[in-house]
Amino acid sequence: RLDESGGSARAYHYGAYERAALRRVAAGDAALESRVEALGAREAFVDLYAVVRKTLLLGEPRYSLKNVERLYRPKRNASDGIDVNDAASSVVGYEAWLADGDPDRLNALAAYNRDDCESTAELAAWLREAFPERAAADDDDDDAPA
Repeated sequence: RLDESGGSARAYHYGAYERAALRRVAAGDAALESRVEALGAREAFVDLYAVVRKTLLLGEPRYSLKNVERLYRPKRNASDGIDVNDAASSVVGYEAWLADGDPDRLNALAAYNRDDCESTAELAAWLREAFPERAAADDDDDDAPA
């Protein structure tokens, strides 16, 4: 749907991983590779990590999504006894799920990923509300990330 928006839609993400993953998925399919690159060229992908790094000074050791979350949402709950609470543990959890097929582990991974997606959307909304002058300027400039 991004490529059908006439240039107005954005895909918000936190860090470089998502764009790199899209490129890997598209690899070998020339039409899909072209669509992903066209979206990148029109700046449809907005890396909120870069926005946060340029905009905020945190009293945190890192600018991870979990550290930034304290500004706009309550602390996350643990995932039903299966330890998936950061990117590294989600990778380890996925490898464990591949080995054991535990449906509870897969559900915990899905919940963690869903929560990350919701948090990223909440961060984008919070940034627009906290910095309305930047959001308004970005709306006036089609080439600037919103």
